[in-house]
Amino acid sequence: MFEKKRVELEKIRKHRLDELNEGSDNQNWDTYLESVALTPSTQVRLNNAQIVSVLRGFPANEYHLSSGLVRLFTSSTFTDTKEERNYLMKHIYPRLRQLCQKFAHDFTVVDMRWGVRDESTEDHLTSFLCMRELRRCQELSAGPNFVTFVGDKYGYRPFPAKIDKGEFDRMLNWLLENGHDTSILEQCFVEDLNSIPVNRVLQKISLILPDYNSPEVPKRKAARSKWWNYFETMQHQLRTASCVLEDERRRDAYIISVTEEEIHNGILYASDLEKTYCFRRTIRSIDQTSPLAPSFIDMEWTTGSAKVDQDAQINLAELKNSKIPKAFSNANLLSHIRDYSVDWGKGWIDLQGDPKHKEYFDSFIKDFQETMCAGIISGLEKVTWAMPNPPYEEAASHIQFMQSKVQDFEGFDEFIRSLTNYALDNSIRYPMIIHGRGGTGKSAILARVAHDLRNSLPASGYVIARFLGTSTYSSSARSLAQSICQLLWQVKNSNHDMSQCDITEDWDLIKQQHWSSLVTATPDRPIVFIFDSLDSLRNKDDKNLLDLIPLELPQNIHMILSVNSGGEFYELLRKKIVDQRAFVEVPSLEPSQGMDIFSKYMRNQNRALSEEQNGVISRAIHSNRNPLYVRLLVDIAVQWTSVQSVSSSDIPSDVDSAIGAIFSRLEYYHGLLFTSHSLSYITISNNGVSESELDDVMSLDDECLDDIFQYWEPPVRRLPPLLWTRLSMDLEEFLIQRAASGVLVFDWFHAQFKNVALSRYLDEKEVLKSRHRHLGTYFSGGWAESKPYFNKQRNRWLEANRQINPQKTIFKEDTKEGTKTIFNARKVTELPYHLRRAVMEQEFEAIMLETSFIRACVKTSHFFDLLREAIGFKDDGHGTERFRSVIQFLQDQASSISGDPSILYSPTAQKDLLMKMGFKLVEDIFSPQGLSGLQKLFKFLA
Repeated sequence: MFEKKRVELEKIRKHRLDELNEGSDNQNWDTYLESVALTPSTQVRLNNAQIVSVLRGFPANEYHLSSGLVRLFTSSTFTDTKEERNYLMKHIYPRLRQLCQKFAHDFTVVDMRWGVRDESTEDHLTSFLCMRELRRCQELSAGPNFVTFVGDKYGYRPFPAKIDKGEFDRMLNWLLENGHDTSILEQCFVEDLNSIPVNRVLQKISLILPDYNSPEVPKRKAARSKWWNYFETMQHQLRTASCVLEDERRRDAYIISVTEEEIHNGILYASDLEKTYCFRRTIRSIDQTSPLAPSFIDMEWTTGSAKVDQDAQINLAELKNSKIPKAFSNANLLSHIRDYSVDWGKGWIDLQGDPKHKEYFDSFIKDFQETMCAGIISGLEKVTWAMPNPPYEEAASHIQFMQSKVQDFEGFDEFIRSLTNYALDNSIRYPMIIHGRGGTGKSAILARVAHDLRNSLPASGYVIARFLGTSTYSSSARSLAQSICQLLWQVKNSNHDMSQCDITEDWDLIKQQHWSSLVTATPDRPIVFIFDSLDSLRNKDDKNLLDLIPLELPQNIHMILSVNSGGEFYELLRKKIVDQRAFVEVPSLEPSQGMDIFSKYMRNQNRALSEEQNGVISRAIHSNRNPLYVRLLVDIAVQWTSVQSVSSSDIPSDVDSAIGAIFSRLEYYHGLLFTSHSLSYITISNNGVSESELDDVMSLDDECLDDIFQYWEPPVRRLPPLLWTRLSMDLEEFLIQRAASGVLVFDWFHAQFKNVALSRYLDEKEVLKSRHRHLGTYFSGGWAESKPYFNKQRNRWLEANRQINPQKTIFKEDTKEGTKTIFNARKVTELPYHLRRAVMEQEFEAIMLETSFIRACVKTSHFFDLLREAIGFKDDGHGTERFRSVIQFLQDQASSISGDPSILYSPTAQKDLLMKMGFKLVEDIFSPQGLSGLQKLFKFLA
């Protein structure tokens, strides 16, 4: 009866909250969004020396690389702020996304409690994941990174899921000495001898109680009730026994709530409190007999009755009234705390019947929106003006990639020294080509070479390392060559205003402005070019890169390339370069080296193996000494417990099967649909996919959402954030985050993951095509308003606003210095790519007739990429005659347009296009005054 009444009350509250938005201030918001402007912060502008150091590949200790992201972590207890969080998710966060998008940034909110069900927490990782995501917000967010809502509930107080064996034994002995029955504690916590140091680990609940996730409701309910009895017993015992621990922070691990731990890390120990905020609410006179009371205040249940948990309330009072205000006061930021006080009334929260409740709610929403907007603007004013230009960002992104590769790299020391010595020997005039099969470590080796050369070359030297296919301007030969020419132009002219640079995408001009002629190399200023993975360049015109690789290098210039043995670039280079000393194969690992590398990786993850397990791994490495294979074995072996028996038949024999085993494990723990769809979108992206893009795309994937929301419907039809957080944690070793078009994107750290994902999830042509169509529709803005879905419970189609921002091509950014144009570079790089592969003819023709899109392609140096995709689409046999005529016109005018897109507006160009499209009476179409621009022309044609 009690539970039924609570559910009824919650349904009434939800209905009234939805009604609240009907009289919303959308008009005021639109006015604000139109007028808001940035004031440049001169304090964060980089000086010339800092910029040049990055361009030369010798970064200062700190260098700026924009994440292009405002990532906000929200902390609260689960039940007492549900209405506020749901309203923010449904109405306010979409506005903050719009605000960030205006200034070319993504907005992501990390609410680890929104959309979470019990099944998602049975492996006890929620607390760990919360702290991990909080740290990522602090590292990445350009604006606010942490906000907490503190009410009258202290919240869930779990104990650690992993406890050092020595600490566990001390508490266990104390409990036994004091007459406690520790059988449940010893049953649930098992010893893990493979951990360094040895730990006691809390088992997954379904291993302790197999019916915990039973499809049979009575069994599931009984098991879950039993688990909470287990949990409360262990919680009480560990909390009591923690008195034997001298370290206060270790005792806190058994005493404080998850919410307080978040506040410790988000506010009390934070290095930058300017990006943190606190909203405190006090409800006076809570009716403790109300069915809703346990949702708003901590209660203890004894012999069927409930009473206030005084211990929790004492902890809450200290946190809320002492620790938080003291932290903000010390930073002179008390204005970052907002306070609210309201009576319980007839029951919380009654927006229709209690004016005071509505007054509080309206005030909170208004304050939150204003506070977050101010924090976002303040943050973006700093980072937006710190980033000098695309060549700098491109150089910085490759430096970041290099550092990620060398961080845990082991082995090949002698081979790396030989490559470093080549780059320092001025008597050698040929380029060096290292080759090997996939997975032999070529990228990591060249990253180490680039890293080591910074300590070997003269201080004024250059190390221009590009890991091809890992960034916006290294994914085609044309953009790579242009980017490097622009970089050298900047250094030569000491000018970082790229509007004055006349280097375009045109191949003929790039050949004339060959990079070796843009700057003079000397003994004091040598240049080393490092181009990794030429095989990742797969377009027809990418072979033109070989025209820029001389048979004999100029004095004081060296070049190191990597290719796959027997691949197309390898064969072409063999024909071009006669001197066979230029070709060096990556050496194989000796079995002992492979085991040393394996052991170091394991120690880095604080893991060891039993003698039996170690023997199985040793035999596997003896059979396959591929470095990537060794690395993948680590991911398999870290999952083993000390009591787990394994044999050689349990070990994958090669790289592809090892990756397949990893994917199988992900599918088992995270679900086949969710895993396969998430990995598919990463795999088929043209240039990676950002976290907010993946969040949006998965929130539009109804096949996946139907699987997730089988038994319930969230207030907003979007992917619960915790699901991707958990999957990304298990993928952490195999995904990289890199810069692309001003944002951080996810991509596979090795091409073989992409190949296995393609064959595993996208082997059927129609499935592959449908995934491309999904991304094509997303980047075209096709679902910006809403996307319908079929609701199986109601047996009908329903509209659902997925809170997707429109994909504008051009943004006008108003600043105190004037208006500047920002181009949607992500749309430019992704949309044509997916439209072609999804065979979306009408949509492709539409962007080819959109002058703003063509202009954006030119201004972001992607005009020839657009042309290549369009020509490929035509050659595939698709497109109308009008589409083909436009392509022919753009091809004819390509050199001129790439240098100056305003040529599209000239009457001569417009007439030429009309004639190619078959119009005879050209003079009749043009008015005496002439058309004002090609956009009018295309509107006429459409």
